[in-house]
Amino acid sequence: MGNLDKFNPTTPEDLREREKFEALSDEAGKEERNRLHEQALIENTDSFYAIRERIEDPLEKEEIELAIKVCEAVKERGGLALVVGGFARDAALSKFGHNLKPKDIDIEVYGIDQDILKNILDKLGKLEIAGEAFKVFKLNTAKMSTMLDISIPRRDSKTGKGHKGFDVTGDPYMSVKEAARRRDLTINALALDPLTGEILDFYGGIEDIKRKTLRATDKETFAEDSLRVLRAVQFAARFGFSIDEDTKELCRTLDLRELSPERIGGEWLKLLMKAPKPSIGLELALEVGVLDQLHPELKALIGVPQNPKYHPEGDVWTHTKMVIDSAVDIAGEQKLSDEEKKILLLAAVCHDLGKPATTKEEDGKITSYGHEDAGLEPSQKFLEMLFIKKELIERVLRLVECHMFIHNAPDPSDSAIRRLAKRVYPGTIKELANLATADIRGSGRGIMDYDKAEDVLRRAEELSVEKSKPQPLIMGRDLLEIGFKPGTMVGQTLKEILELQLDGEITSTDQAKEYARKKFVEISGNSTNGVEVKERPADNVIIERGKAVNFDELPNNSIALDGYVQGPDSDSERRRYSFDHHDRVSRQITRATCQQILDALLLGFDPSGFDVYINDIDGDTVLSIWLLQHPNKIKDSLIRMLVESIGGIDAHGPAYTALDPRLAEIFFKGVMQPEGYSRKNKEYAKLDLKELLKKCLKNLDDFVSGQFQYESEEDKRSFKIVREGTGWVMAESDDFVFDLLYKASHTRAVAFQQQLDGSYAYTIAKKSDMVSDFPVGPVSKEGTILYELNKIEPGWGGGSSIGGAPRNSDGSRSQLAPEKVFDIIESIVKK
Repeated sequence: MGNLDKFNPTTPEDLREREKFEALSDEAGKEERNRLHEQALIENTDSFYAIRERIEDPLEKEEIELAIKVCEAVKERGGLALVVGGFARDAALSKFGHNLKPKDIDIEVYGIDQDILKNILDKLGKLEIAGEAFKVFKLNTAKMSTMLDISIPRRDSKTGKGHKGFDVTGDPYMSVKEAARRRDLTINALALDPLTGEILDFYGGIEDIKRKTLRATDKETFAEDSLRVLRAVQFAARFGFSIDEDTKELCRTLDLRELSPERIGGEWLKLLMKAPKPSIGLELALEVGVLDQLHPELKALIGVPQNPKYHPEGDVWTHTKMVIDSAVDIAGEQKLSDEEKKILLLAAVCHDLGKPATTKEEDGKITSYGHEDAGLEPSQKFLEMLFIKKELIERVLRLVECHMFIHNAPDPSDSAIRRLAKRVYPGTIKELANLATADIRGSGRGIMDYDKAEDVLRRAEELSVEKSKPQPLIMGRDLLEIGFKPGTMVGQTLKEILELQLDGEITSTDQAKEYARKKFVEISGNSTNGVEVKERPADNVIIERGKAVNFDELPNNSIALDGYVQGPDSDSERRRYSFDHHDRVSRQITRATCQQILDALLLGFDPSGFDVYINDIDGDTVLSIWLLQHPNKIKDSLIRMLVESIGGIDAHGPAYTALDPRLAEIFFKGVMQPEGYSRKNKEYAKLDLKELLKKCLKNLDDFVSGQFQYESEEDKRSFKIVREGTGWVMAESDDFVFDLLYKASHTRAVAFQQQLDGSYAYTIAKKSDMVSDFPVGPVSKEGTILYELNKIEPGWGGGSSIGGAPRNSDGSRSQLAPEKVFDIIESIVKK
């Protein structure tokens, strides 16, 4: 009897199979022997002797040779040594098309007591012992970087809850079949005789491999440790297997809530790091109850809708699975290190966890504004459940927080890129670009969107911030050497210098020190020209709704914007300035208020110490105030393009084509959304304009820094032509539609809409009022279109449209009907 036969005794079932075989005819018996031989060739694998001969790597050869020595020594003492666990499983899988390289040799020794086994191993190499009641011997040689794990079969007796609630003892005389029974899945219950290559399969593991199915080896032992549910999930994803229905049902009955985060995280990382498509595991985790018990933040993604324009793939759950699979592909394409891959995959899982709390559907549009910030808390909860190290959690959270930057920033400035590197730290822009690419791929959109991430990464590389945040050019000790005293001013000055460094205004240590020296002189009281320098220029904004004054009434140290004083003016002696484009200007050469502010700042105008006066909130006013408060930003290409796009539209209306239509859309429909919404819903008159200004400026801050989230919305505006005049049309609409009318070749038009009180509001416009062939000016003199239009002349410097509700002489709204307005305008045109 061979050593294997001693520890694999013949069973009654084996005897019955032998009797059937012996009953076969000679010919049938020969065919059955041939079939069994061919099956053995398929199902068995190479011996360690054969493996040793083809290995070229000296360290791998050393490991195989040591395993052979252990098995031979055990055999000589009458025992049996089998390779079990992952090596045996992967050896079998590789026979059936799986491209796996078996590693991590675990040897189980039968028929030899633990003390005798220790003496045998002592003679073969360097020996270490782990465990107390049940010992695992770890063996290697001086040349090896890994260790063999060697033990005798173990017998587990359940004594309490959890994976530690067992009384574990060794039993070297247990049968191989009985020892395999405690393994979780049949594919893991295989054993390999390394000296012959024979695979021992007592529970149908080979057949399950052929059927690509995971099945519990034994329901009773499987249920003793609920971690096996997570193991089944990750093995299914790694090998592309299904889980059989009985095993699924068993998984659903097990309580996972007592599992430690360390053990949960171990299986999650195997799923993310080893599976070619982790989405298979996520779907199975949902199916067997893992998400219900452990990860409600993931379960919450199911059914959360997304804007189909950007996410044709469906809900957030579907999108997240696709992003995770795409992240695996990216890690392979870029040959990321294990840590880089881990960060990317964890960020992919977490990136949209804020959407369930922020997703809304209004007017047929689905939005998830602010989901990046809202996702931080559920992301941290999920990562802590996985026992992820704190420093890695921080990196993942910063990636989650910043993951919309690349999608939302159309052409970020150098300053925005540097600030992004600072904000995403300890994550990196390179990691963020990979996440953004996975996010795009996971949305089902085409590859034309991929270049957004590539462009940002390229820009970051040019600025040397793709893998780190900008390092300060100057330290506190440098300020102390200049003469600063320890205190808050040191920190404040360092912060100011860093801000200028991020903006590209300071690029060297010498420049930083020069700025610090000037700052020291300033705070020492030596030079401010008598003007108090505030923390931020133009910080005091005074809003007087609807008020307009003469320039002479403007206080000293004041800036009036956009109609507070009619027309542009300046008084440098008393530090009074008016930036306006509504009076005493020529249509052909005027520029909007924000453009005038930009020109003044570029010419050296210093807005420090001024009070700013306005009488209304609109895009031109908000952008003007922001420029005055951020004069150091005026050289950024994004700011210059924004000002020219918005200013052109404000000064010349729809006759003017924006330099960057996308920027204009984001600004007017996104940044200025609070103002636009209030006007559209007739709430503007009731609003606190200071709060409205604060919201719009905050949106603009976020936009410039790349943090503002905006999704294009479908244009639902429409118009209806109700009458046609001589070279012009009258249209009914519910919004400002002259750009649509112009596109439809109606270059001269009057549009109207009915008010809640039954009166009508009108707007009259033409493609350009450079020539007086449509009565924007003359109609105003009729006193019927707008109460104050009698102030407007044909050379007026405002937009190419004038509008409002017709008024009676006492200021009340008139009930002037569209038919009457048509007759008035037509009579003027015909003259």
